[in-house]
Amino acid sequence: MLAVGADLGYGYSKVASSLGEFKWASAVGTPDISRFGLEVNGTRQLVVDGNTWLVGEEAVEQSRFIQRREDRRWFESAEYHTLFLAALDAAINGNGGEHQVQLVTGLPLAYYDDKDALETRLLGRFTIQRKGQSPRYMRVRECRIVPQPFGSLFSLAFDAEGQVTDGRLLEGVVGIIDIGSKTTNILAATKARELLKSSTSVNSGGWDIVRAVQQHLRDTFQDADPRDHEVAQAIVQRSYNYYGRKVDLSAVVDDVVQPFAEQVAGTASQLWNRGATMDTILIAGGGAHLVGQALKVHFSRHADVRVVADPQMSNVRGYYRYARFLCQ
Repeated sequence: MLAVGADLGYGYSKVASSLGEFKWASAVGTPDISRFGLEVNGTRQLVVDGNTWLVGEEAVEQSRFIQRREDRRWFESAEYHTLFLAALDAAINGNGGEHQVQLVTGLPLAYYDDKDALETRLLGRFTIQRKGQSPRYMRVRECRIVPQPFGSLFSLAFDAEGQVTDGRLLEGVVGIIDIGSKTTNILAATKARELLKSSTSVNSGGWDIVRAVQQHLRDTFQDADPRDHEVAQAIVQRSYNYYGRKVDLSAVVDDVVQPFAEQVAGTASQLWNRGATMDTILIAGGGAHLVGQALKVHFSRHADVRVVADPQMSNVRGYYRYARFLCQ
């Protein structure tokens, strides 16, 4: 059985399998393809129910109309379904035949009661077809849905073969701050089980930083109307390209990041008694690139606080490793 980890977030979609790890913008758009380009082989055009869609960066760059949702029930939408098919497509990386899949994915803590409904959506046989290619098939036979931050825990507790390499993380008391696009999950776990009284979701995330910087660009620069993912990239680079000039955004980003980090750190400290009883504190999620170091400073008294490596991919990496464990 093929082990697959999938993390379909509001900002980015990620998938991991034995063939590698892949990431793309969670955007589905109309198939407005450039008529000329030096490289055209990488374009991701999926055929879904007879309609062709661009997915990911190609949609952001080329589509006239982009479909994105950021509500609790978005997993029931056609956009989510298309992103899920794109994840399955990436997981098999063009290999033919019908693949049997053990899937692991996650939900935010606040939405975890939806796990049965999501599982129903993800189980079954799916047709994956890129435009101009023959269809391929995947059957999701088993699906395990976990609270999202457990992915980062599993990424450190298991190796790529699904073997336990750090039993201390699975047995101890671990605090995880997982900064997503729309929500920030603050999870306390012991023996790999959620401690409900010490866990919560904060209804803000990396996209709040993106939107604040986006508004600054619109207010400051005439004719500037960048899309969300363009702003996200500008934040990472701390510069914005305006009429051929790179504008430094460092001060703007710092002004937005600091109050966000203080809000998250304050909530976690209240729930965890400043982390005094935690064995380990992990900081993960795409937003960790922006606020991870500020949060680490806040918990500097703790002996084992870490910003996980490649935090944007840590959840999906853990989902895949857990899927490998389940396949044994």
